[in-house]
Amino acid sequence: MNSFCSPELAESYYILYKLTRRPIYREWAWRLAQTIRRHCRTAVGAYADLQDVQSVPAGKLNYQRPAFLSGTLKFLYLTFVDDDEFFSLDRFFFSNAGNPLPILSDSIFWTRK
Repeated sequence: MNSFCSPELAESYYILYKLTRRPIYREWAWRLAQTIRRHCRTAVGAYADLQDVQSVPAGKLNYQRPAFLSGTLKFLYLTFVDDDEFFSLDRFFFSNAGNPLPILSDSIFWTRK
């Protein structure tokens, strides 16, 4: 199932922007955020997956993926944060669930004598 609410696209824009600093990735991330708001927002203010992303208007499913909050919105937010100290890509990587994990040096695992 394809959905705008899945985090993969937002994560790609985040990583590409941080690595290249090309403003086009922020523009695309902003368009993605606007598209999510326009097509996935429900009457009560929540966000739902879509039945078919290729039809307009798309029918909404009756659930919101946990990855929408933990991944999609996180990566969209991080794309627009200017502070690299927040999550620098040379010091952190992201798990499949969108959790930042520190990159540890060998010295933590090995004690040299």
